Amino acid sequence: METRYGRRSFAGIAAAALVSAAGIGAVAAKGKPELPGGSDKPKKPAPGQNKVAICHLDRETGEYSYKLVPPPAVKGHGKHGDVVEGVTGPEFCDALNEQPTPEPDPAPAGA
Repeated sequence: METRYGRRSFAGIAAAALVSAAGIGAVAAKGKPELPGGSDKPKKPAPGQNKVAICHLDRETGEYSYKLVPPPAVKGHGKHGDVVEGVTGPEFCDALNEQPTPEPDPAPAGA
């Protein structure tokens, strides 16, 4: 006579343990768990991790400051005088500030 907690329930527990162990083995074999939906594609970079360095021109002071902006903002910054290409770090912007500011051309004599 088998009881409620006899061989059958032990077999169910043993089967569940094997399935669970197989899942752990699959994760260990790959080195990483599968993403939901069975995809192993990498995720996009987290927001804020793919910024572009620019030297932002302050129109009031004429000084450049180093800023990191998202890629979609680069075009707009370039349109109003910011340096958006070749910026390697804050020192690059500091070097721009050390250059003499060109004087505006005088107005033509007949104007």
